[in-house]
Amino acid sequence: MDRSKDTQADVVADAQSLPFQNSCFHNVVSHHTVEHLREPELAVREMLRVTKGRVKIVCPHRFGHYAKIAHDHIQFLNKRWFSQLARKMRAKESVRTTFEPVFYFGAFGLLMRPSELIVEYRKAQKKSKRSLVDEDVESCYMSCSEVREDFTPQKVPNR
Repeated sequence: MDRSKDTQADVVADAQSLPFQNSCFHNVVSHHTVEHLREPELAVREMLRVTKGRVKIVCPHRFGHYAKIAHDHIQFLNKRWFSQLARKMRAKESVRTTFEPVFYFGAFGLLMRPSELIVEYRKAQKKSKRSLVDEDVESCYMSCSEVREDFTPQKVPNR
């Protein structure tokens, strides 16, 4: 969501209070947004609330190129922050860092620095008393019982 009224966005809303029902999107993507918020935890919670699938968040690494050129970042979030938030929200997360080349040393290779953090959250699945196997067995049993009702034994001739 974009807070600016000058954009062509379909919906202009506050990322920390989204005007959507729970679980109404398959996936939510946030690209270089949360580092501009005073309370990024609220935005991430909202993203998880409105998704039924995954939330993907891309933000600059503290030592990356984007961190140096943008002066309006309020904070830099790290892997630990995202992992702690996942535990608080009972979500599953994966966090990885992308790298960018800084200097080429010829035969010795490239000097790389961190560029961005890419975070994916998934809602933890609620445990059901019935498993998928139970449902498959039950549907198989129903199919077999329907077949049994139509089955009339026939005598097989001896050879």
